[in-house]
Amino acid sequence: MGEQKKPLEDQELEHSLLLRGAELAAVRGLLENCPVRELREGGSLFYAGQSNHFLYLLLSGRLRSHVKKDSRDTVEVLESGEVVGAVSVMNGQLTSATVVAHEDCRLLELEEKVIWSLVENSHAVARNLLTILSRRMRRGHTVSRASLVERVSQQELEEFQLQQVEGSDGPLKEGTEAEAIQLYKTATHYVLESIRQTQERTAPDLERGKELVKQISNSMKNDSALLLLATDRRQEFAVSAHSVNVAILALRLAQTMNYDVENQTRVGVAALLHEIGVAWIPKGVLYETGQLNPHAQQRPVYSSKLLQEFYP
Repeated sequence: MGEQKKPLEDQELEHSLLLRGAELAAVRGLLENCPVRELREGGSLFYAGQSNHFLYLLLSGRLRSHVKKDSRDTVEVLESGEVVGAVSVMNGQLTSATVVAHEDCRLLELEEKVIWSLVENSHAVARNLLTILSRRMRRGHTVSRASLVERVSQQELEEFQLQQVEGSDGPLKEGTEAEAIQLYKTATHYVLESIRQTQERTAPDLERGKELVKQISNSMKNDSALLLLATDRRQEFAVSAHSVNVAILALRLAQTMNYDVENQTRVGVAALLHEIGVAWIPKGVLYETGQLNPHAQQRPVYSSKLLQEFYP
């Protein structure tokens, strides 16, 4: 893998998922000094279980990923325009797959400081990065045979005590990791309760959502435990966990873009509640397995309309 001196072309930058919709004039200066790498067919970009400090934009060619270093079973083929290494570089996790060149490739290598400079200079890049991270998390879960909404018993909701997190006298274990896990669990239950309330034509409790978002935001200022939870690919997919993951990533971006507290809170609550539109989806569609029905794909739109109905 050697350094490539060929200049960057607008067409290949515009094709990148990270830069889609961005003003190239505003970000090109940040990209010009980034190394452009060539990877020959069969060459390895990185192996599973390695540290990774770069985000790669696939300018041309195709890559394939494998779960294990020595595996020949292709999990995914990545086309030009795709982004590689997003989850590992954003939260410091080890890489979860081995990535090799399916054919000759050109890749633009971005350091973390460049990524955040791009986010600060372009709202389009910020939006795209959140979308990429969300998609990568979804791909890491087995969703083809899972229900869109998990069924949680009324007893489980009743037995879970919110004050375990919100009160200082709750039975929390020592350490920020335990607190983060408890806060994460509280947030997923809030999402489930909000969906249940919406199905019963009752407005979700926005004040409780705002309080949770503030706790999530404060937690991330001091510790990365929530970010690690949000990008843990071992989780079983569930719409409540997905909503919390999106909220954590959205808040991380909002903090980086120096949003004030009020707008951070708005971003976080919107993320937590962006799936309540499942209440408008027929149950026969809601719990079916396999490829998502078009009605299910519209659930964020339904969520927006429901929130406007409850809170004009």
